[in-house]
Amino acid sequence: MSGQLVPTAVREAACIAATGIQMTEAVADLDRPACSKGLQRDDRRLLIRDEVLFLLHLSDEQVQQLINTRQLTPFFITGEERFDSRDVYRLIESYMSAASRRPR
Repeated sequence: MSGQLVPTAVREAACIAATGIQMTEAVADLDRPACSKGLQRDDRRLLIRDEVLFLLHLSDEQVQQLINTRQLTPFFITGEERFDSRDVYRLIESYMSAASRRPR
């Protein structure tokens, strides 16, 4: 599974950080040729809270709840809060897996 690609939103977040482009489009419109490489599942990148908010489509309070329940672990580097992209990807994957098992 190491060759599996991260969802488009995560790939776009990596491009935003690398190029400084601000996100204004919907998640469905994020696949751009400039970011064709994207992140692989096991690639590691430190995300800021705003990127996590965007990727998870949650409010600041909901992300804080994920931190409080230890579903996400923040790292503090020179006083700035960062999150491991692999942790965010695993969280997305676990929630998608649980949703797919839910009876309809």
